[in-house]
This record gives sequence, structure tokens and C-alpha cells, in this order.
Amino acid sequence: MFKGPSPRHVVSSYAAISRLLCNAKFVKKADLHKNVPLYIFTRGEESIAVLWKSEQSKDISMILGLPDKARLYDVQGNPIANGKRLLLTRAPIYIFAPVAPDKMEAAIKKTKLSLPELELCAWQDRLDAVNVACLNLVNEALPVKCTFAGKEYKLDLPASEMKTLEVPCASKPNGKQSIEVRTPKGFVYATELVPEYITVPKVSSMKELMARPPLFTLKSVERHLSNVDYAANKLWTGPDDCSAVVRMGYGEKSLFLNVLVKDDIHQHDFPEPVMTWAGDCVQFAFDSKHDAAMKHIKGQRILFDDDYIFTAALVQGKTIRLINELEPKWNAKPECTVTRDESKKTTEYSIVLPLAAMNKLSAKSGNVFGFNLIVMDSDKPKESAKYWMQLTPGIAAGQNPSLFKAFVFE
Repeated sequence: MFKGPSPRHVVSSYAAISRLLCNAKFVKKADLHKNVPLYIFTRGEESIAVLWKSEQSKDISMILGLPDKARLYDVQGNPIANGKRLLLTRAPIYIFAPVAPDKMEAAIKKTKLSLPELELCAWQDRLDAVNVACLNLVNEALPVKCTFAGKEYKLDLPASEMKTLEVPCASKPNGKQSIEVRTPKGFVYATELVPEYITVPKVSSMKELMARPPLFTLKSVERHLSNVDYAANKLWTGPDDCSAVVRMGYGEKSLFLNVLVKDDIHQHDFPEPVMTWAGDCVQFAFDSKHDAAMKHIKGQRILFDDDYIFTAALVQGKTIRLINELEPKWNAKPECTVTRDESKKTTEYSIVLPLAAMNKLSAKSGNVFGFNLIVMDSDKPKESAKYWMQLTPGIAAGQNPSLFKAFVFE
């Protein structure tokens, strides 16, 4: 609260909210805009509205139509002129007016905001269709028109809600595909679908998979190292320190994964299963329905129960562990071998996952899913890995499956 002999700036904010809302009764949280929280209180003959802008967006301009006797205060309790325009920041604004709570809410909802009316995204969970999600950000219904591949589709968006639309497309998309959504006010919102997919081959066994070329390698400073500074300060000294060659395929009953890791020192001495991620290991995750972009604009930015994340490790040089992080009591019986070859300085992870136990992932030809894989590297005893090699960000240091690469079953 204090820095030296002086109070921090936040102290005046606490004092202001204590004074301004003293003995006030909470009425409701009102819907104004996804990025503008609005809370209504009442005290005596007055109503009080508290609002601010959330998210890391630009400050918001509001055109107000408040009663003449309305009083406005900033986060520190300083009066603000009751003008026609108000600038919203992340610091709360307090509005007092001698009206009923419903009239206060109605007056504020009539304001005009310099904010978008909707958020838009598109994705594919199979090659012959495109999914479009529109999130209505305002507190009134929006009848919109969606244009894709020269065709127009109508979509009615309820206030502050999301709706999705599935539209057919060519079974083999070629190049960027643009989706536009037009609102009644004439605003056009656009997004692009870029069908850059890594093809997962159909194989009958791990032996057949090993005869196929790798799907990808992890060895680039710029594209795969979790932080390029680790190369500059020699924590990571090159591909011989930590890199990986990755193969993946699928069959009628199984998904096959082989990861050959080059690592100068294999270090994992964390016996507790909850610490499997901390030492040398491989983590891999599936955005099963490839719908993370839709969840992302709803504010859901982690892996959910329709996804999978696994950790595989060779612990203390002898114990092989494979953990389903979202389902610790997973009843499946996957095959997992981890072999260390000190002469070649390699660790090979060979994993067979039963598709019957992964029913959230539809392993059928033409289906699309998100996938990511990281290799953790720990070189010192009892020290958790400080860096990792990754296909994309989104597993370690904050889950975000919308960043995963898109894969398609052959």
C-alpha cells in the first residue's frame, strides 16, 4: 500500500471506491458490450453505474445521453464534467443519477460506442466444409449476412451471444479463402481461412510409419526454440543439445507417434507423477475438433475436455511414464516405450494410442485437427527444464490451442 513514506497511487482508488459505494446496494451486472463491464447499484433515491473497458484494446469513446443532474467521477473520486462524450479506459468511471436503476441502465445502453459490433473467426474440422463463428458484442440482436465463395448466408445473432454457421466448400481448398460478414449498419467484418495443413499418413504399424519421411523436425532457433535468448546465452547450444524428428500416422484402430530426440544429457529425476513435465520429456496435445479459434473469441483460451494433452518421459533412467493430463484416470492401455542410447545421445519415444479411447478425435480421412508437440530439456539434477523446443507456442508457458498447427488425416 505504501512506497517509502508515501502511499501508492492505488490507495486513492481504494479510498474512492469505499467512499463512492459506501452503503450502496448491488442491483445487477448489465449487458452493454463484451469489452465494457457495467454494474448497477442503488443508494437512497440515486442509482450508481460503474463501468470501464476490459481487454487490451484501445480506449473507448462513448457518446452519452445522461440526465442533466448526473454526476460523474473518475477512479480516484475526482469529478468529471457531464458532457456528451466520455473516454473509457481500464480505470472505472462512476456515474450517479437521481433515477431508478432500470432507467440508469437504459440511459447508458443508449450510448454509442466506438467498438466493433462482432468478432469473427473461421476454421475447418473437415476439408469439405468451413465453419464460421460470429460473436455478437453488443446488447441488441444483429441480423447479419455472411458471404463465402460467392454465396450469401443469413444469420440472426441474439444479443451478446455467439452463433456458428457451416457452409460447404471444395474438398481440396486452394489458397486463402475470404469470409465477410455485413451488419445492418453497413459495417463489414472479414476473416481469412488459410488451408495450410500437414497430412498425417495412413499406416498399419509403427514399422510402416518409420519407413515414411518425418512430418516435421524441431531444430530451428527462430521457429522452434521457446526463447531465442537461450541460444544467445548458450543455455541451448544447438541441435545436438536438444532437437527432435517427429513422425505420426494413423490406422483403423491406432494413432502412431514416434519422436527421436537428440539430447546431450538425459535428465529426469522427478519421481512424482505430477512432476512428469518438469524433466526431460515430450508433451503433445490435440485440439480434437480444430475449434480453438472459436473458443478463443469466447475467452476460452486453454485446452478443454474435448481435447487431449499427454506427457511421456523416461524417469530416473528406468520408469516409463505416459500421462493423459486432462484425464488422470484414463482407462486406455496405450503402448509407450522410451529408449535412451547414450552412444548416439538420443532418446526415442514410440507411442501407440488406441483410437477407441480417444473418441473426441475423429480419425477419418479428410478430418482436420490441431496438434502441437514440445520437447522439454533439463540438464541439471532436480532442476526443472528451463526451455523447450516446440512446433508452435501454446502448450508450455500458457495453453493456447488456437496457435497449434493444423493437421489433416490422409
